[in-house]
Amino acid sequence: MQKTLGFCNTITTHVKEILREKGIKSLKMLNVLDYNGLDERQTSQIIKEILSYENNGDYPVWHSFVNTFIPEIANKVTSPIFSAEEQHIDVWVRERGLYTIIIENKLKGAAFQRNQLGRYVKKMLDKGYAPENIYLVLLPGWIDNNFLSHIRYSAWRAPKDWMTNNSDRKCCDLDSEDQYSCWCDREQWNIATNEWCRECQNCRDLFVNNDRISVIDRMFPEWLVSAASDDKVIPSTEIFLRSAMIQFADYINGLYNTRLNIQEVMVIIEELMQDLSLNPQTPEENLAKVSKTLEDINSLQQSLKTLEAILRMRVWQNEVGKEFPDARIDTDDFSFGILLNGLYCGVWIEDDNRLYWGFYRNPDKIYNVDDIERMVKAILEQCPNCPSRGPKNDFIAWNYTDKGAENIAELLTAAEKSGYKYQRK
Repeated sequence: MQKTLGFCNTITTHVKEILREKGIKSLKMLNVLDYNGLDERQTSQIIKEILSYENNGDYPVWHSFVNTFIPEIANKVTSPIFSAEEQHIDVWVRERGLYTIIIENKLKGAAFQRNQLGRYVKKMLDKGYAPENIYLVLLPGWIDNNFLSHIRYSAWRAPKDWMTNNSDRKCCDLDSEDQYSCWCDREQWNIATNEWCRECQNCRDLFVNNDRISVIDRMFPEWLVSAASDDKVIPSTEIFLRSAMIQFADYINGLYNTRLNIQEVMVIIEELMQDLSLNPQTPEENLAKVSKTLEDINSLQQSLKTLEAILRMRVWQNEVGKEFPDARIDTDDFSFGILLNGLYCGVWIEDDNRLYWGFYRNPDKIYNVDDIERMVKAILEQCPNCPSRGPKNDFIAWNYTDKGAENIAELLTAAEKSGYKYQRK
């Protein structure tokens, strides 16, 4: 690990020196969206506003998008209707009788919900769209060449009760730690022997050979920049729209970790070839060296991400301690929390280094379930900035966060107002 860290430091130092010698200066990395803490709904609204740009009765941005990613409907576009977050669809574009396009926005890394894609397809079928006129555009939160194959099996299926709430469907797998699992996601599940499952429609079958499904990752920000720079798509006078598209493209590149320009990339490749002593005549040996180095760096990166999450959690812990100096804060390696009527209200680090706030119930302690659920409900009703995903396992309520100190402060303040006292020192 020490050797890998030293290698990375050496490469970084040498690359900076070479870039300086070649006069290649990195652009100032400043993007207002990075400071705004966008959530998934907001990114969907941005996408909708960009695509729906109208100029003298024409929709040049939408035409450009369709010509680039869904050329088979290019000649059908006349008067599209755009919406975001309507009927639980992130971005929806349609023209009655011609086409309907569902843009599923996973840029922020959200999981596919129970029967999510199956429900969308059934909605479109119920609205009278023919299967061949239904298109899906998926925007993943990371670069994954096998993104489609990694979508949970149940996401494509639509059971008889698909119109009911997620947790009310008969086949929801309440025993699973994954809150969106269905019976059919279990490895040993036999659909053929279950009468309920046999009547469940697999909407994936409507898209033979992945036709009418587009997975767009790095090509999306590339298109945004290209369209924003094209006077035929957007007039040069539309400076705010152009700026928004370029900023949004850079924001997505930040999510994908692809912000380096090509000149910097080539300098880094040259330096890596030299420091790894790669011989152009022995590609097999070179590949083995690079794969081993990448494995070491991935291990180092994982450790650094864990350390980063721990340090961020400690910063939040200190901020909570300053705002509530009389509170007793209990802590371990991967969490901190404050007892609130027997429940821990705190922040935890998940296995994938995501941080989340929650109300945790000690499984070894006996609780009055009605009382603790009533307390958590009363607190959350006063906390608009703490939407809950719960319950899950021993968490009565929880959610991922990048503002842990603010969440805990809001929850503790609401608890005090509701008459619930946190544990003092």
